[in-house]
Amino acid sequence: MSQIPDHCGDVGPGWGGILEALHQRLKLIDKSYTVNKVFTDEFGILRVYLVNETPEMWQCITDAEDRSRHTCEECGSGARNFNSGSGGWMTRCRTHDPHIEREELW
Repeated sequence: MSQIPDHCGDVGPGWGGILEALHQRLKLIDKSYTVNKVFTDEFGILRVYLVNETPEMWQCITDAEDRSRHTCEECGSGARNFNSGSGGWMTRCRTHDPHIEREELW
């Protein structure tokens, strides 16, 4: 049985707080919940899949995924979700944006 703490390394460290909050919420619903997968999708957003999730668990996951759209995956600061220009999307703050010279992103 794996839970969210077992998967924190599957995404950037900046989303650790989001994952910890999600873990706490899920434990209140079902102490023995099981994670299927945690990853960053092609749009630069956190995705969490559980085994046998309930509608209440799904809402908790959706809330966490929505928070990730505005949280830097690297450091946890406020961020923007944008096209990286190399075929994928990222959620990064100004410090961790590899395209910082492109001010139009901000």
